[in-house]
Amino acid sequence: MNFIALKMLVGDRAKYLGIVFGVTLATMLVVHQVTIFTGLMARTWSVVRDLRDSSGVELIVADPATEFLNDAKPMSETALARVRSVAGVAWAVPMSFNSVRARIGTGGAGDGAVGDGRRDRFRTCIVVGLDDTTLIGGPARFVEGSLAALRGPDAVIIDRLDSLQLLAVSDGAGGRRPPRVGEVVEINDHRAVVGAISDNTRPFLSQPIVYTTYSNARRWAPTERRGLSYVLVKLKEGAAADAVGASLEAQTGLAVYETSAFGFKTVGYFLRNTGIPVNFGITIILGCVVGIAISGQTFYLFVLDNLKQLAALKAMGATNLQLLGMTGLQAALVGVVGYGLGVLGALGLILPFKGTELEFTLYWQVLGLAALAITGIVALASVLSLRRVLSLEPAVVFKG
Repeated sequence: MNFIALKMLVGDRAKYLGIVFGVTLATMLVVHQVTIFTGLMARTWSVVRDLRDSSGVELIVADPATEFLNDAKPMSETALARVRSVAGVAWAVPMSFNSVRARIGTGGAGDGAVGDGRRDRFRTCIVVGLDDTTLIGGPARFVEGSLAALRGPDAVIIDRLDSLQLLAVSDGAGGRRPPRVGEVVEINDHRAVVGAISDNTRPFLSQPIVYTTYSNARRWAPTERRGLSYVLVKLKEGAAADAVGASLEAQTGLAVYETSAFGFKTVGYFLRNTGIPVNFGITIILGCVVGIAISGQTFYLFVLDNLKQLAALKAMGATNLQLLGMTGLQAALVGVVGYGLGVLGALGLILPFKGTELEFTLYWQVLGLAALAITGIVALASVLSLRRVLSLEPAVVFKG
């Protein structure tokens, strides 16, 4: 019976390909759009992911009014000492996180000028200040140089893609080139020397991320009474993160988050306060509707065209359960083939952007979500035709 069902399905090649096309299109839309969405949301806490990977930071202490990563509310410098005094804390280091204007000109070596002023551009950067002694919280990957470059006077680390685009300097001939290690840029009217080129996880906002020491960041940032944005904490071996976090909150009055929890807090802020989820949700729903419309209608017409064959099988003794099994097998085959082709098609749209500004993030959970969506589409398409199969009279085979 199963062999007959498969022969019936692939025998009508036009309808078979139409059903597969509907499922494939729905799969491509779901996987592609969800991948873009997850990639965008993952970028909202890119700095936190990098510092977690590079230094093993387990807790992040912030002002209770801080809503997301870029919304750092400055804390008193005494907060660092209070955090260090809590039992279970192995070490705690400061981090500053400020938006500062940079002047991008022609570049220069040594103490070379930034530019002549006529071709200069201004760019608002995120300046991340790391602990001067340990440099904990810096980039995890480098294209040129290393984290130790920050020990040089006025040194900064810039990202590879930022250097190619947002922080590109004039080449003096009407074009632009990335700044080189050793060249000077100007940050809030202060001299800064490019010490290394990193390969950061891409951020959500189109603002270059510049790493430097905490003392440099405080000196370059606009004058404020408080300059401490976050305290990065590593726990002693055996210490429970939730217990130490509760102690920190009770003794300091500050908010304490596990690293990933702070990332999800940032993601939640963008989900609640932007139209991104709605926009992508509409696209995903439309993809499912298109898949149901195409595959459902085509599958229904396929069953109608094969009613006489099914009636003949029923007249020869096939039960309703066996006919339903045949229809289910046909739907399952279409779902598997369409899902596989759809995933391959989505990967074909994603992989060319690997390592670029538009890089997408594909998690295995996305493939699982797409599989559930396609299962639902195929199930709905099958339901449309099952009624005709169940109500089928064997005598139909003998009618003109």
